[in-house]
Amino acid sequence: MVLRGGLWVSALPLIAVPSLTPLCTMEPSDYSSEIQEDWTNRENSETICTSLKTVVEFLNRFHSSCRTRLAEMDNRLKTLERKMDRLDAHTAYNVTIQEQIRRNAAT
Repeated sequence: MVLRGGLWVSALPLIAVPSLTPLCTMEPSDYSSEIQEDWTNRENSETICTSLKTVVEFLNRFHSSCRTRLAEMDNRLKTLERKMDRLDAHTAYNVTIQEQIRRNAAT
């Protein structure tokens, strides 16, 4: 799987079906077994491709969901950081005022 444009896509090439034996060199009795083997290979290839598509779709949905949740979490953290900065400023201001009051009371 490869991430392209924010979506996961399969990096695997399509599965090649083995070439069939030329029909002119085969006995008629071999046709059905060769055809059956070909259909089995095609079904297996289709199953693998379908499974890969399912995995890719899941990964794309998961990626999108995680991106949204992380953006929400980032916004919450920024809000908390602003609140902490405000509290820090208030605390520093109050400490400064208290020190000035003590100095004035001491004189």
